[in-house]
Amino acid sequence: MPVLEGSARARLAALLGAVSAVAPLSTDMYLPALPTIAVELGASNAAVQHTLVSFFAGMALGQLLYGPLSDRFGRRGPLLFGLALYGLASLGCALAGAVDALILLRALQAIGGAAGMVIARAVVRDRYTGADAAHFMALMMLTTGLAPILGPIVGGALLGIAGWRAMFGLMALFGFGAVAAVYWGLAETHERHNRSASVARSLIGLVEVLPQPVLALSAFAVAMEFGAIFSYLAASPFVFIDHFGVAPSHFSWLFAVNSIGFVAGARINARLAHRLGPMRLLRRGVAAQALAGLALLAGSTLLADQIWATALPMFCVIALVGLISPNITVIAMAPFGAQAGAASSVLGVSQSLGAVIAGAVIGLLPELPGSMGLAIASFTTLAWAASLRYAAPARAGAPT
Repeated sequence: MPVLEGSARARLAALLGAVSAVAPLSTDMYLPALPTIAVELGASNAAVQHTLVSFFAGMALGQLLYGPLSDRFGRRGPLLFGLALYGLASLGCALAGAVDALILLRALQAIGGAAGMVIARAVVRDRYTGADAAHFMALMMLTTGLAPILGPIVGGALLGIAGWRAMFGLMALFGFGAVAAVYWGLAETHERHNRSASVARSLIGLVEVLPQPVLALSAFAVAMEFGAIFSYLAASPFVFIDHFGVAPSHFSWLFAVNSIGFVAGARINARLAHRLGPMRLLRRGVAAQALAGLALLAGSTLLADQIWATALPMFCVIALVGLISPNITVIAMAPFGAQAGAASSVLGVSQSLGAVIAGAVIGLLPELPGSMGLAIASFTTLAWAASLRYAAPARAGAPT
């Protein structure tokens, strides 16, 4: 598969970044509305938080399927199907009349949207490896990062103008627009001679890739990273809006500032990828993030009435995700070519499982800054501990 350069490379990065933005768009946009949804649907805060948990559970199931399917049938067809399902489920969410229906439709929405996240990673592996792949992934994240920046701002505006249902209507438009963009703008990258002989063979590929030490270790690190992210997503609206008294519109801007940090982290990674390499960047990033997580725990516990003591270390944690994530992905998928879809599925499922675990933890804790700080500090520290184990598997095939 020829490597793209120049404007073609930039267009591909923008397109793949956009279809990878399904998860942040589908979560970040409606975060300011969670307390309002709870009131309008007559549900508890915990029940509304389950719409986040069901989304990530659906994302886990979808990512488990799309990788093997894309290894068998190519990247385009499964991606088009998934994005269309995402658009239809988003319309259903806009019409939901009860929290139980919303929980179910959010799961279907995620099953469809998972296609973008899994297949985008597989397309990158089809075309790039090593530092080139890390650089390209960072470019993708510059586009993906627009969703968490603009999503909560647009969501907050829509909440005040048209209500929370309009947010899901906008998600539906995004889904159908992505279908058109992929149909006209994405060439097939998984050549026929590299495809699995059958769907069953592709599913077997999931079992075959798991014993690879680099992938197993990366899957754990990814789960911990997304556990930290989900703890932030699930708890922050109630911490900042209910505890600190931040208006929903102001919370949207606060959320957007953190997302700008994420984009800045991805930009730094793009500049340093060739100079330092994915492994060195990963190790330094997770170490710094663990320190930021511990600072968040200390600040949110000891200075629970000071919003800056929670907001500042939180910004650092989220910014470092933008630097860490591309490198974990590149290191994990480096040993795989024809089975890139299966490897991507493993990473995707790990993301969602980390989020589901975090959702269960957050649901058990009181809605206080210190609870969120404890969860995030725990996940980031575990990700750092995993990074210490990378030395041996790195020599087995991961880029350094």
